[in-house]
Amino acid sequence: MEEGGQLPASIPGETEQTGGTGDRLPPAPILSACWAALNATGLGAWDWNIRDNKGWVNEGWLRMLGFPERSRGMGHESWAELLHPDDREMVFQQLQQHLEGKTTTYESEYRLRGADGTYRWILDRGSVVEKDPSGAPIRMAGTQLDITSRVEAEQRFRRLFDSLGDPIIMLYEGRILDCNMATMRVLGVDGKSALLNVEVGTISPVIQPDGRPSGPKFQQMIALAELKGLHRFDWVFRRGNDTQLYSEVTLTTVAANGREEIIAVVRDLSEQRRSTKALQESEARFRAAAEGGLDSFYLLRAVRSSDGIIEDFEFVESNNRGAAMLSRERADLIGQRFSPIFSMILAGDYLHRFVRVVETRIPLEEEYQTDAPGLRGAWLKHQVVAVGDGLAITTRDVTDRKQHEADLIAARDAAEAATRAKSEFLATVSHEIRTPLNGIIGMANLLVDSPLSEEQSDQARTVVQSAEALLSLINDILDLSKVEAGKMEVRNEPFELSLVCEEVIRLLSSRATCKYLELKLHFPDRLPRHVEGDNRRLRQILLNLIGNALKFTDRGEVRLSVDGKADGEDRFVYTFRIKDTGPGIPEGQRHRLFLAFGQLDSTSTRRHGGTGLGLAICRKLVELMGGTIGVESEPGRGSTFWFTLPLALVPEPAAPSTIVAKLTAHRLVMPDGSPPRLLLAEDNMINQRVAKTMLSRLGCEVDVASHGVEAVEKVSRAKYDVILMDCQMPEMDGYDATRAIRALPSSKGTAPIIALTANAMEGDREKCLEAGMNDFLTKPLSDSDLVNSLKRWLPEGSLRPRPITEDR
Repeated sequence: MEEGGQLPASIPGETEQTGGTGDRLPPAPILSACWAALNATGLGAWDWNIRDNKGWVNEGWLRMLGFPERSRGMGHESWAELLHPDDREMVFQQLQQHLEGKTTTYESEYRLRGADGTYRWILDRGSVVEKDPSGAPIRMAGTQLDITSRVEAEQRFRRLFDSLGDPIIMLYEGRILDCNMATMRVLGVDGKSALLNVEVGTISPVIQPDGRPSGPKFQQMIALAELKGLHRFDWVFRRGNDTQLYSEVTLTTVAANGREEIIAVVRDLSEQRRSTKALQESEARFRAAAEGGLDSFYLLRAVRSSDGIIEDFEFVESNNRGAAMLSRERADLIGQRFSPIFSMILAGDYLHRFVRVVETRIPLEEEYQTDAPGLRGAWLKHQVVAVGDGLAITTRDVTDRKQHEADLIAARDAAEAATRAKSEFLATVSHEIRTPLNGIIGMANLLVDSPLSEEQSDQARTVVQSAEALLSLINDILDLSKVEAGKMEVRNEPFELSLVCEEVIRLLSSRATCKYLELKLHFPDRLPRHVEGDNRRLRQILLNLIGNALKFTDRGEVRLSVDGKADGEDRFVYTFRIKDTGPGIPEGQRHRLFLAFGQLDSTSTRRHGGTGLGLAICRKLVELMGGTIGVESEPGRGSTFWFTLPLALVPEPAAPSTIVAKLTAHRLVMPDGSPPRLLLAEDNMINQRVAKTMLSRLGCEVDVASHGVEAVEKVSRAKYDVILMDCQMPEMDGYDATRAIRALPSSKGTAPIIALTANAMEGDREKCLEAGMNDFLTKPLSDSDLVNSLKRWLPEGSLRPRPITEDR
């Protein structure tokens, strides 16, 4: 063999078998006489000089592969090159084993490429016919037979064999010789090698259902098949997952390969067995239900007139409970007409409904209250199904269930009333607390903006900070209550994600500056910016987490990083990470972080305040929006709070939300130089002073109304550019006052109305808009919110803030 394992024996084009000249070596003398005979039989013959690596073939070999008998083009071909690539390694191994004396003869089945480029299956047989004095082979000769037809027939049989739905197993002496694909599938094995040469008893339970050992029993089944030629019996195999396969096996004897083999055809009876078992169980349940269940049961047969119309039904069967309900003995019912007996229980045209069940085969189910003797006031439920030319009726007393349902409805109504009362209570608490807070924060802010000494200014700022901390606590309690009550709703509105992140950083930058901390934002350009979701809730989560990080970090930095990945074509899952350089959180305490009212430091000496609600609210909001939240931390090296949010992508820059569109529907046009004239409707005297002072500093002329009736009267007499309307006032609240103003004639009823409310419950904004208001401000009022709202409704440049000294 040459290097690389190839056998490049040359195949000369000439086919003389009696010798030659030049470098051709004639075949062994003993073969010369045979080759003429082989040519006549059509067998291909070959002679290979191993030492010189030269070979000869006869005319039969050339004809077998379609090469011309006198072709000169074959002189540069090699036998190895004609081999199918997939067969070469196998053929070379078999040939090498014979040359090394490991086999007495060489035999191989493989594919050779013919003159037309197609491959033929060849049965190649040969042996070494000459050796040198040292015993090394120097010459081989053999024959080749075209077995393409046989192989293709075997392949067709194999395809058919493997395509059969039932498992088929070939057996010899009780061991598996071959099997089809269905056998491997049904028995739950991955490959045929797990079954070959295995006794059937070893792939079966140790004991068959009749108590006989599987091994000896199967051998007896084979003996019966050999005796009768065919034998059929039930058998249980063991599946690969240790479940059992119930089957019917048919053994048939066949003569193959000069011996008697067995074909076993296996029919899976598992489904049939399950169906039979289910039917038996169903019948047992039916009998048990009919005789001793909670239901009354009746089997009826249709009674037809001479023209085939159903006139009535008669009893065929009844259980004891059914007979007792009719105050009859069971035996007395059989054969009796249905209507005269059952009419005392059923009302209305029941016979027509029952006949319709027989004709349409559509079951009927009804519940009704009966006045029958002994059952007066009871609720009954009957189910009617067609059975042959009759009916099966089950009737049950459902009075207890009806009473339970009534109790549940009453309990539900009570719970809903309690929920409404709780919501109303929270709204009232919110209003009652925010109203004085508005005065405290408003007056304190006005005081901060006034000329004060350094000590007075510090004291005023302390009042503002304390009031804002109290307001934050109220907001957290209300938010937690709304989430736990299932009242927190998530809105889907288009917005620009990067702007929300920048806004949060800007709002908290002054707090970071006060602590000499760096506050950074990393928002990669590759991330989609225009999304759809609840930007208010996202802003709340970021403010809480970043504010928390700033509170617990004394040096270094706090960084907000945003990343994410696509989740389909129109959705992106964003990951937000808030990393600080604070003290870190011990591993054993992290599980308490997201619990309501849970704090890591609950001692009386703790440095940082708070109720522990912020993180619990963040967790609930994130989960409400379909995300997850967590924390990573290392004591002494800081913490990273993270959360994910799936947000829908929008193809274009976010459009204004529906509410914003309503809020910006109109804008006033005022003559240059005239100050805006505003009406403030507010019943609380302190809040009047706060709002009026804030508005006066913005250059506005302000009239005040102490309740809704007064506000409507003032608007009917004078023209106002903007109306600030408190929602809760005596005599007439802000909602009714707004509706009355909108009903005024001429242009007086069209002035923009901005709601002022101490309520912060879900739906308050929508309630204001439905009443006809244009904008919405929550108390306590802030200078920035008030200015931004007025700028939406007044012409640009209308607000002319006056120096603070003018108020003094």
